[in-house]
Order: sequence, then C-alpha cells, then structure tokens
Amino acid sequence: MEYVGNNEKLLGILNGSLDIISSKIYEIKFYKNFEDLVIEIYLKLLYSKDHEGLLLKFTEVEEYSFYYNSQHIFYNVESYKFFKKSNKIHISFDPYDNEDNITSKDQDFIISKNVEGYLLPI
Repeated sequence: MEYVGNNEKLLGILNGSLDIISSKIYEIKFYKNFEDLVIEIYLKLLYSKDHEGLLLKFTEVEEYSFYYNSQHIFYNVESYKFFKKSNKIHISFDPYDNEDNITSKDQDFIISKNVEGYLLPI
C-alpha cells in the first residue's frame, strides 16, 4: 500500500492525475475508532498501469448515505464530485450535478473532516 496524500493534496490528485471515473467500488467498510466513525472505500482502477486499486479512508465522518438495489450493478463510478467546503470533505459517487456544493439531491455520499488515499498494488 502506497500513501498518496490526504485532504487538499488528495483532492488535487483525484481531480487531476488520478482518475476514478470508470473505476468500481468493490468493498465498503464501516467501523468505529474510539468515538470516530471511519469509512473505507476500496476501488478497482480501470486506467492505472501501476496500481490495481485505491483505498479512500474517511475519518471524522459527519454524515453518509449509500443506497443499494439488487436491480442495479454494484458499483461502477460513472461520475463523482469531490471537494472541500467549510472544512468538510464531500464526495458523492452519484452526484446530482458537478457543482462544488452540497445538495440534498446527491446520492451515495460521505461528508467528513478528513480523507486519506492509498494506492493498492497489482
């Protein structure tokens, strides 16, 4: 596992050189670390030659929502938005729009105070 960065640095990388469009979420972990809720999202990268996957680890989670229905494929990332606003990290894997704002119409989202990224080997 190779550390990529956290918060603003990770935002810059994922909104730039490391693309998670067409990746696939293959595992989601939820757990408590003392009083802190942690969510880990494991993605299989489609376009990376050097790394098979990416782990996004969200800490100090304030809110999240994921919906699953067996009639739909779990879980291809066709679009997403990922930004920081008011000292909170916001990611939505099913965004209503591509604007850097939090909207109640965004689906499959996490709002947290921190996020770290790790590249997973092939």
